[in-house]
Amino acid sequence: MLRKVLLVVGGLSLGASALQAQMMAVPPLPNAPFQAVNTLSITDGNGTRVVSGKIARNSDGSVYQESWKPGASEPEQIFIVDEPNHRFIQLFPEKKLYTIRTNPNLSALKAPTVTAAQQIQQAEQAKPKHIERAGLVQDVQPLGKKDIEGVVVIGELTTNRKPGVGMEDTESSTEKWTSPDLQLPLLTKTHDARSKTDSVSTMSRVSREEPDPSLFRIPDGYQSSSPKPAEPQASAPASH
Repeated sequence: MLRKVLLVVGGLSLGASALQAQMMAVPPLPNAPFQAVNTLSITDGNGTRVVSGKIARNSDGSVYQESWKPGASEPEQIFIVDEPNHRFIQLFPEKKLYTIRTNPNLSALKAPTVTAAQQIQQAEQAKPKHIERAGLVQDVQPLGKKDIEGVVVIGELTTNRKPGVGMEDTESSTEKWTSPDLQLPLLTKTHDARSKTDSVSTMSRVSREEPDPSLFRIPDGYQSSSPKPAEPQASAPASH
């Protein structure tokens, strides 16, 4: 179910710029409320660009995320997973428009069967992994645990290498620090040697308090941008 949720949310932002990839895969997890600021920094041959946006989840498992453009005065788009009503809502603040997609199969995730404490213990005892498959060489290095913004996170460094020509050549690494309690990464660093691109995604100002309920509702003054159904055409009178 989580995969279906993320695919639909991803579909809502289809066609967005690379910087708008700050949209995190936030699972609709109940009883794990939080609010924070998610910041994405991308460095490549064009320099460094940075965008930030509010991100939140309430106790029902509903999710709120902002998508910004660099230098903008307000979010370009806002994405809401309305879990109790089984809806995906997309807001366009500049034009005061919204769209709604209903999915009867949308439901909040169940809490992990392994507790956060057990996940931390497993991470501290984890051993490095080396995998070779179809020419791809992958190494996974456990990094233990640390504290970010008062939240305990467990880390893992994954490197991928696959010699080839052009797009087939792969050399990348991802360092990710995930909160077992929130089921979210608070820090992710990626390096793509082929494209010479580095990205850093961080969550800051993390609060475990229940977010403002108004975040998960369509604001007053917004109008639907969904096309109206066509009205039936009157039949022409039969000729005699």
